[in-house]
Amino acid sequence: MFRRDIFEIEAGFVSLFGGAEDYDLYLRIARKFPILDYDEIVAEYRRHDTNKTGNNAMMLKVCVSVLREQKGYVRGHPDWEEAYQAGITIGGGSGARGW
Repeated sequence: MFRRDIFEIEAGFVSLFGGAEDYDLYLRIARKFPILDYDEIVAEYRRHDTNKTGNNAMMLKVCVSVLREQKGYVRGHPDWEEAYQAGITIGGGSGARGW
């Protein structure tokens, strides 16, 4: 959940990440604003047969693409670089090693 004014500051969805536009937007917002978590459920995700997220191969591809777009932002921050590399490695994009 985000405050509405954040969407006025951040540009919104980038269509080249078909299926992971929300993930890209979340990461762009997280670079500019603090992110908090809740100890209780505040939203639910509805799944059905026509969700793009049901296509695991496609989702893996677009999520790794989103992560690769973050490389320039994490460079020079050891903790961020470690988290980035873990995401790329877990996501199947181990070819992105080497800073």
